[in-house]
Amino acid sequence: MKLISWNVNGLRACLTHGFAESFAQLDADIFSVQETKMQPGQADFAPEGYTEYTYSAEKKGYSGTACWCREQPLAVTTGIGIEEHDHEGRVLTLEYPAFWLVNCYTPNSQDGLKRLDYRMEWENAFRAYLLALDAKKPVILCGDLNVAHTEIDIKNAKTNRMSAGFTDQDYRAQEEAPAPAPLPVAQQTIFSITPPAPAEEPQDIFDDPDTVRLDPVGVDPTTEPQKIAPAVQDILAQAGKEIAVFEAALQQHKDDPASDLPQEAQKMVGQTKVKAEFADEIEQLVLPKFCLKIPQSILMPSDTQELTKENLLSNFTLKGKPSNIDFDHLDNNLAQVDLDGDGTPRASKMESQYQQYIGQQFPLMPGENRLKLCRSMIHTTLSRQKKLNAVDDTELQRYVDYIIDGMNQDQLDALEQMPVNFANKICDYIIKLQEETARENFYNWLEVGKIVTEPRFKLTPLITLSGKASSLTKSLYKQECELDDNFEYDMAMALTGIDSVRWWHRNPTSGRNAFCLNAFRNHYPDFIVMTNSGKVLLVETKGDQLENAESREKIKLGRAWQNAAGSQYRYYMVFQNKDLHLEGAYRFDEFLKILGEL
Repeated sequence: MKLISWNVNGLRACLTHGFAESFAQLDADIFSVQETKMQPGQADFAPEGYTEYTYSAEKKGYSGTACWCREQPLAVTTGIGIEEHDHEGRVLTLEYPAFWLVNCYTPNSQDGLKRLDYRMEWENAFRAYLLALDAKKPVILCGDLNVAHTEIDIKNAKTNRMSAGFTDQDYRAQEEAPAPAPLPVAQQTIFSITPPAPAEEPQDIFDDPDTVRLDPVGVDPTTEPQKIAPAVQDILAQAGKEIAVFEAALQQHKDDPASDLPQEAQKMVGQTKVKAEFADEIEQLVLPKFCLKIPQSILMPSDTQELTKENLLSNFTLKGKPSNIDFDHLDNNLAQVDLDGDGTPRASKMESQYQQYIGQQFPLMPGENRLKLCRSMIHTTLSRQKKLNAVDDTELQRYVDYIIDGMNQDQLDALEQMPVNFANKICDYIIKLQEETARENFYNWLEVGKIVTEPRFKLTPLITLSGKASSLTKSLYKQECELDDNFEYDMAMALTGIDSVRWWHRNPTSGRNAFCLNAFRNHYPDFIVMTNSGKVLLVETKGDQLENAESREKIKLGRAWQNAAGSQYRYYMVFQNKDLHLEGAYRFDEFLKILGEL
């Protein structure tokens, strides 16, 4: 079987430069591409004898993966099953009888490493996903991992240190072997390599903020290979030993899932399992989530689906919405908007030359042209906002025009100076309107029975930990997620000492292992508690300083879930000392007394 993987950096553009011809010549059984930057149906490419599978990002012109297969797989999966990671079209999984093929386009840390934290969260989640697949059958991973593993993998390694894809935090960067002593010139390379570029070469290594350009450094395939230097052989040998240790640990885990992973493997995998005495219980426990009733049809035999915020915005419209936006309190810093490699606008403070242009050249344009340009900039900025996906683009343009047409002269003068600042204000206002609509729909639909609760969420035998782990008596898992503050620790310690508590679990704040109340917002309670009487409690802990509108909204949502889920389930928001005199909100001592009687 022949497999091909290719980062095309925009499939539509690639099709105009001989992609179809190369595809035919390569004659692969499975052809995987990354960074398609397109939605389904936007490219006319249907090679004969192949079945196409695509996974596009929700944001247009961004990311995306695709596969063409001669032999149809048993199953095809998009994403990794974690909501926060499954909007960018990054992972396409094909199942075959003997293996999984995973086509991946790893997120890049981007300029200024502004997405590095997210990248690290992705790495942990993706590793766990691959390990889960590998426990069933072998995995073939292909794609663009957006990382330079060692210095030889990147151009200008020293100056590009701590650039996206080449940081100390990226995958295994801290496991690099010590640099060997300098080798004789004749032994430094396996192939002849072109000399490095002059020092004055620009240091920007990125064409696209989500793509690391790893320069092939001019390998000449006609050159006879030379002997590998002894120092290189030593590095390869050490790497082989490390791989063997890790693979042995993983095999041990697969042979005996009930046994603990060796310490070294635990560090890499970051997983913990449910305690043996609770395993049967969580196998049977399925927590209720909010579901939307839908009309039955041939294509949708089920009459419910798990509720999403998109469901609650299905009837959202800007028609007839007010435009009373306060533009009097804007950031006075001038801003510029640039389109990056995927077409996404990026706003930043303007440098002096841009300020000079806006201040001197922009006023020379005819007034009508200046205003037209401002309208276009605002609309372009808003149309790229993921949070505004529920808004029709034509309707969005009309709303922008409606707002601008209603501005006074002072506001129009300010608009010409700060169009992106105005766009941000408008965006925030539309998001507020969406939230109001989603909240109103949720409670109205819940009241009339259009929204119900159904058993949907199962706690898993294994969870992936983020951050440091805690291990306490009566915890559901051998280790629990890190307790964020002193009050959470006090709550966990109290749960260990109350006779009515059978087990407790520190609920993560995101990911596939996290339980949330899914409504107009996703609310992740801090603790899940099982009592000896069979009641399941959701417990949200709050410091007294967090008594605010958001907390009250969570209480209302939690009580709505409790009432819909049935008598087996409870929701509590617990403050340290503050008494809100509000149903569902309790002081710490009050809650412990109630818990002891459940």
